[in-house]
Amino acid sequence: MVLGAVLGDNNGYVAGTADTRRLAQNGGPDYYDAPQTISYDGTSNMNMMGGVMPNDFFEQEAYNKFPFYLWDKGKSTSCVCDPEWGDYDCSKRMCPYGTDVMDHRNNMARAARYQVQSIELFANDKYTIHASNNDQYTNAGTAASSNTQLRTFALTFKSKLNETFTTIPIVLVTEHTGFHNFVQSVKDALEALPNRVIDKVDVAGDTNGVDLVHLNLTFTGDHVQGPQYLITVKANGCGDGCTPLLSGLELRNQWETILEVQNSDFNSYECGRRGKCDYDTGVCACFEGYTGLSCNTVTALV
Repeated sequence: MVLGAVLGDNNGYVAGTADTRRLAQNGGPDYYDAPQTISYDGTSNMNMMGGVMPNDFFEQEAYNKFPFYLWDKGKSTSCVCDPEWGDYDCSKRMCPYGTDVMDHRNNMARAARYQVQSIELFANDKYTIHASNNDQYTNAGTAASSNTQLRTFALTFKSKLNETFTTIPIVLVTEHTGFHNFVQSVKDALEALPNRVIDKVDVAGDTNGVDLVHLNLTFTGDHVQGPQYLITVKANGCGDGCTPLLSGLELRNQWETILEVQNSDFNSYECGRRGKCDYDTGVCACFEGYTGLSCNTVTALV
């Protein structure tokens, strides 16, 4: 297990783990006392979430942060824990997160909503299946273009236990021909990630047929209930000795957009709020009547 201490800079923010004594001397607000785990992401922001380290890409929306202007601004440190480990000193195993199955939405007549993430890629060129070689993708505009090769990228998913999983290479297709197979390949790549970390995801997409691709990822599986970290796109090339091997994408102005376009009716709690976490083993001990990795399955109604 690797423990690391990191420092904020002079423009940084401190959140979550400031000690009570320091705050009492300086008249700090009460909400600084809540036990949280924080990390410094290198962009002058300290972010917090109990037991889970935030993903750099979307921390601005997913976690609370607030300015701190006292004398020790930028001087607070914290441990950056390995995946599956949490707490201040990274001494506790983290347990699976899941929805509370007894927590129902207000309007049960409306269909349940799942989190939907949107990915938009704006390519420099038009990639289509070459007529003489199904394994070759070419820029249809200029036959002599240097882009007459496979243009591959990958997607990285971060679990609530801070594990990161990267898909196999995915070939980008921007033309209508073959686009359906491209969408299916994205779905297959995500559901093939180890440990069934994404057990089910629905993928829909559209293209302008030239250079713009839009994908919607709907997380419908039991292992990805509630809010999830945003998917990240590995669009840069990754050559010999690199995993996964990627030719990379030529994106216009490095343009890729990843957003949450629909939040989820489901929540995400440690052990589904229907069990207790054994911090020595990282296994949920479910209350009577509940079972599953995160205690999100009802076995009996009492």
